[in-house]
Amino acid sequence: MWRESKNKLVTDNFEQVTREFGDFKSYNVLRVKTTTISPQDHPAAIMGSGIHTELVCKARFSKKHDAHVGLHLIKETEGSQYIVAAWNFQAEP
Repeated sequence: MWRESKNKLVTDNFEQVTREFGDFKSYNVLRVKTTTISPQDHPAAIMGSGIHTELVCKARFSKKHDAHVGLHLIKETEGSQYIVAAWNFQAEP
């Protein structure tokens, strides 16, 4: 249930961004960092154990040109799907 509500929140926020900035056109990955947090390290990890990937992209939209989008993705195992644990968005001037 947490995964479904988190993904719905991300979807709702992205829809708000596309209303303001227009349709999503393309992206370029600027930076990726992947870290595995073991269950033993879990108490120190705010978002839990698993595979954490931080991704920063430069996205292009149809109305206002470029924006930086940062995503913090988590998956429990190598074979499981990522969920978006957090994200941020910053329009370029």
